[in-house]
Amino acid sequence: MTQNANGDFVAATGEIATVTVTAVQCNHLTKCNHLTSGSYDGSPKAQKSRNPDVYAFTVTGASGDEHTFACSCAFQSADPIGAEYDVTVSGSLGGNFAPIKVGKVVPEQSFTLNFIVE
Repeated sequence: MTQNANGDFVAATGEIATVTVTAVQCNHLTKCNHLTSGSYDGSPKAQKSRNPDVYAFTVTGASGDEHTFACSCAFQSADPIGAEYDVTVSGSLGGNFAPIKVGKVVPEQSFTLNFIVE
């Protein structure tokens, strides 16, 4: 997997993409028990694990096909101003990328990641 100039992730057909969403700077009351929810091409995706929340899916299709992973990250008003989620993406055939920061917005902040079949 690679990342193009637009920030899209380019994957081989059949490659497994893993998105890890980690809560950072949680408050002492919630102990990083934050909630995320994800979907792939509009279908809800179950988490493979929690804290950090890990989502995995297989990128399929013909060359040039595009897919979207969407995620919502919950925040609580008691979370410190610097609270955020770090999002990392990796591919089963290689490729690890710099974390994406999702800053605090109460009650939630959403983001999307685009995947293109090479």
